[in-house]
Amino acid sequence: MVKTSAEFLAEACGGKLLGAEGLFASDVRIDSRECRPGSMFVAVIGDVNDGHRFLEGAYGLGARIFLVSEEEPAKALMKAHSDACCILVPDTGKAFADMALAYINQWKPIRIGITGSTGKTSTKALTKAVMSAKYNTVCSERNYNTHLGICMTCFLAGPDVEAVVFEMGMDRKNELFEYTSWLRPEIVMITNVGVVHMENIGSREGVAIEKLKITSHLEAGQPLLYNCDSPFLNEKDIRRLAPGNFPIYAVGEGPEARLKLSNIVDKGLDGIEFDLDDQHFVLPFPGAHNAHNAALAAACGLHYGISLEEAAETLPSA
Repeated sequence: MVKTSAEFLAEACGGKLLGAEGLFASDVRIDSRECRPGSMFVAVIGDVNDGHRFLEGAYGLGARIFLVSEEEPAKALMKAHSDACCILVPDTGKAFADMALAYINQWKPIRIGITGSTGKTSTKALTKAVMSAKYNTVCSERNYNTHLGICMTCFLAGPDVEAVVFEMGMDRKNELFEYTSWLRPEIVMITNVGVVHMENIGSREGVAIEKLKITSHLEAGQPLLYNCDSPFLNEKDIRRLAPGNFPIYAVGEGPEARLKLSNIVDKGLDGIEFDLDDQHFVLPFPGAHNAHNAALAAACGLHYGISLEEAAETLPSA
């Protein structure tokens, strides 16, 4: 995170700034135990813990700016520590998203969104490796694929960052619609559609519908890349289940693939080999499924002018 004033952050989310003036954040944390000097601590109210209980602990580790929704704990903190400030909002989750968007919009990097029932985290890392052949690219080191995690990933941006890769999870209806409605990725990928979160979604076709909502805010020329070897990920079903005229680009072994995956060799712990069109790839990662993940990453690179030869050189660094 680039050093950012409390005033900018408060204005970004419409919050009321209380306490010390002239403070700056160079780091954002949602876990008080991870705070350090320069951190802004976001007091999230979750199903189990209320972040307002940990304001003092975050202060002790170096946090001086606090995003809060409860006034009494904020006043108690500032009374005890005159060098702290609080940004008071009705809802810290919504305010954090507003902050994150205002922060990343200062530089407007390429935004790449990835979802799928499995393989999101691997594909994120592989996409970063490919995009780094031409662009200064960042992604979270954790599987930050929830609302809070996507916000945290926004704060990896900066004036020298040209692309940010976002991992987007889904376990309830309209979740991906909500994420893309404010983040607006300009290229998206779906790794597969599996039998997951059935207690909330109801059917595998329902999972496909929800995964395809990552396309909800694509504009002209902004494509969906997909693994055409997965159930429900084919042109007919995509056009049936997802509204919009976004371009689609199939990747995989099947006949629909525009980027053709073939000759997969699984060498166990020694990694995998495969071909994409006429380019041979050798990767040190175990699991034949990573050939499909790498193919999606390479397809993303092609969209941004990175050749398959360049992808083959950079992918092993993931």
